[in-house]
Amino acid sequence: MKLREKLLQRAENYCTRNGITLSTLSSRLANDGKVLPSLKTGKDLTTGRYEAITSQLDGLERDEVPQ
Repeated sequence: MKLREKLLQRAENYCTRNGITLSTLSSRLANDGKVLPSLKTGKDLTTGRYEAITSQLDGLERDEVPQ
């Protein structure tokens, strides 16, 4: 699995657990609602953007309340 596929999977799982859309999460993580959804069509990210998004997603996942 490619890095962008792993990121997309993590993001979609987070969205499902928290009842938000991928666009909403993308807006929160990248200030652009199109970044994460564009990964579905094979778009790429720069290394810096990938690192920034994964770092922020790490923080969000740590802050989730276990159910």
